[in-house]
Amino acid sequence: MDGTLPNNLMRQTLNDDAVPFVAVVVGFEANRPVIDFNFRTAAAHRAASCLLEPAERDVVLAVRTGTDLYVLAILERPSETAATLSVPGADSVTVSQPHVAVRCDTLEVDADRTTLRSRVAQIAGRTLSAVAERLDVVARTLRRSADHEFSHAKTASRTVEGAESVTAGELMLEARSALTQRAGIVLVDAREDVRVNGERITMG
Repeated sequence: MDGTLPNNLMRQTLNDDAVPFVAVVVGFEANRPVIDFNFRTAAAHRAASCLLEPAERDVVLAVRTGTDLYVLAILERPSETAATLSVPGADSVTVSQPHVAVRCDTLEVDADRTTLRSRVAQIAGRTLSAVAERLDVVARTLRRSADHEFSHAKTASRTVEGAESVTAGELMLEARSALTQRAGIVLVDAREDVRVNGERITMG
């Protein structure tokens, strides 16, 4: 590209018809906005630079190039109409900027697959909820700190390859039916008393 326009586009640009005009979107035909201008209607294309998807009753800036009409921009829209951003004809959109900020009262993300990659990630909030059929957490070091921690499961299984240490002010183990402990060596050390209560006590 030498910075000059192709001849066919240059001729369309220099044509007297290639003058922007104001129109109103009155409907859609095959996903193309139908605009009303000069007491007539026609379907138009959306220019690649028009990131805001047209909606009915939008006041738009349009242009005719040859036999085609293009919507260049949305000039005015009823306040109660939602806005959707997209790039016509593009399969993907990339936002590249050193700093991107999103500020809103409610943020919704709806996707079949979501991937987040970050060197450092932080999530802060008063309430954080995660609902999933399966939740996997893989880390070299996992730390949890809380004033109160509650866990409920129908079945729980835990495997520790090395040593496991539990320190608590009071430690209580309670089972409805049976409590089993197996080890090569079992040591019970108490500073004061060791008590074993039961209807039957069997040793050996």
